Amino acid sequence: LLLMEGTNDVIFSEFTMSSTAFHLERMAAAAREAGTYTVMATIIPRSDWRWGLKFYRDRIFNLNDMIRALALNLRLPCAEHFNAFYGYPEAEGGWRALLSDKVHPTDTGYEILTRDWFGEISRLPFKPAAPAVERTASRGLFLIRPVNRLTWGPNPRLFDSIILVGYNVYRSEDQS
Repeated sequence: LLLMEGTNDVIFSEFTMSSTAFHLERMAAAAREAGTYTVMATIIPRSDWRWGLKFYRDRIFNLNDMIRALALNLRLPCAEHFNAFYGYPEAEGGWRALLSDKVHPTDTGYEILTRDWFGEISRLPFKPAAPAVERTASRGLFLIRPVNRLTWGPNPRLFDSIILVGYNVYRSEDQS
């Protein structure tokens, strides 16, 4: 499960960032109970009018800190989407150049997200088989827009009962 959630929660002041983090934890727990491994992600910065207000910026920073702590406590990989965007070179337009409508990524932004996701996926104990990125369309009721789709298959070793009878996932605190 690739879990990136909370961008919309930030703009609604009736939601606390602690409650959003709690719901993220519950989603990861439900995935684990269903036998699915979760890769979490920080949310990206916004370039709308809210970014100009300290209240909303602080909510983004605080939620991302909570997401990082949650991933660490649950021993789950965490894709650092926020840092990848926020650190995008100013010479190439800075992080705002990665947003198509002040909230959603451009094609370059989605490529960065895809690379970050795959970087964390590739650290899983059994690397995914046949990873691929394809350009496709997301079809809504009134809108068709191009998107990048990251797909992969399960590692065949997970199903070889001679090689593997069962497994547990452990993550070291040292990521060097």
